[in-house]
Amino acid sequence: MSLDATPPLLSVVAPLDEHRGVAIAAISSWLAQDSASLARCELIVVADGSEPELEQEISSMLRQQDRLLRSESGNLFSSYNAAAEAARAPALLFTESHVVAEEDCLSAVLREIETSDPPTAVLASGGLYAGRFPETIDRLFDDELPRRLAQGWDTMVVRGTLVKRCLWKSLGGFQDQYGHYASLLFGAAMSQAGVPSRMIEEARVLHGNEGSFAELRAPLLEFGRMEVRFRAENPHSPLLDRLPACRNWEQRAKYGRRGAAVAIGSGFAASVKALSRGRLAEAFRQAGRTLAATPNWLFGPDWAVAKARIHYRWALVRLRLFARSPTLYCKAFRDAWGGLIRCGRLVEVADQLRRAATPRTSSPEAESLDATAKAAEPTRSAA
Repeated sequence: MSLDATPPLLSVVAPLDEHRGVAIAAISSWLAQDSASLARCELIVVADGSEPELEQEISSMLRQQDRLLRSESGNLFSSYNAAAEAARAPALLFTESHVVAEEDCLSAVLREIETSDPPTAVLASGGLYAGRFPETIDRLFDDELPRRLAQGWDTMVVRGTLVKRCLWKSLGGFQDQYGHYASLLFGAAMSQAGVPSRMIEEARVLHGNEGSFAELRAPLLEFGRMEVRFRAENPHSPLLDRLPACRNWEQRAKYGRRGAAVAIGSGFAASVKALSRGRLAEAFRQAGRTLAATPNWLFGPDWAVAKARIHYRWALVRLRLFARSPTLYCKAFRDAWGGLIRCGRLVEVADQLRRAATPRTSSPEAESLDATAKAAEPTRSAA
C-alpha cells in the first residue's frame, strides 16, 4: 500500500492476538468513525500469519494509509512494539482486537490531543457482552481503574490507552519478554518518569470480556509467573520501587526445604524453651508454626503450589454456591481471579528455587572452549 505524503496525527494499533472472534467487528468500528477524524489517522493491524483468511479479509477492509504488519512472535506486546516502531504518527493509541470503538471515539481522542496533548491518557470503557461473568469483570475493572490512575503505576490499559510515541520510545517500549505483565512494567516506567495519566471520558470503547475462568486461566497464570520472573531477573530494577510488593517472591525461602528446615528447627527450639519456662500458650504457638512448616520440608515448593490450586478450586465452587448473592459471588470471583495469579507466582517461585538449588555445571560447548584455550596457552620451558 502506498502511504499519503502527509503524516497522520494518530496511529491506532490493534494486533490480532487474542481477538476472541471479534476482530472484524473491532477493526470495522475504527473504520466506521467519522471521515474527518479518519483522514487524520492511520490504523495498524498486526498479524502473526496463523489465520490467513481472517488477515485477508481485514486487509481488504483497510484504506490506503492503513497497514497490515506481520509479526510472528505470537506475543501481544511484541506486536505492539512492532506497530509502534512502524507508526508514522506522533501519538499512538494502543487497543485490542476484541475491543469495539463507540461512535465519535476517535474524534474525542483527536480533540484531546489538540487541546491538551497529554503524554498518556486512558479511554473510558464498558462491556461488549451481557451476562453474569463478563459483567462482573466490568464491575471490578470500573472499581479498580480510578485507584490505578491515582496510584500512577498501573496506567497502561491495553483496551485503550493513548501514548505519545516519543514517550514510548524514551521508555524503551514494552518489555515484551514478560508477556501481559509488560503492561504493568510500562505503567511503572511512566510513573518513574513522572508522567501523569487521566481518563478521556468522551472516548469510549467496549471490551469483549472472557466468559469463564477456563478462558482466563492461561493469561492469569502467565501474569503471575512473569511477575515473579521479572523480580528474579531484575533484582535491582528501579521499577520495583513503583510496583506493589510480591509477598510470594519476598517470602520464597520458606517454600523451599532448606528454609522450612530452618523454620522447623527454630520453632522447635522456641517451643521447648517456652515450655521449660511454663509458657504453655507460647509453646503451643511455636509448635503450630513448626507443624505448618513441616509440609514444605517434606514436599518442597510443590506444597505451596498445591495449596494455591486448592484455594482456587474452592473459589470456583463458591462461585456456583453463591450465584444468587451478588456480594458473595463477587468475593468468590475476586478470590478465583487472584488465586490463578497466585498459582502462577508460586509455580515460578518453585522453578526459581529449583534452579537455585541445582549446581551449575559447564556446558559441553563451554568445556570445549576452555580446553581449546588451555591448549593454545604457551608452555613454559623448564629453567
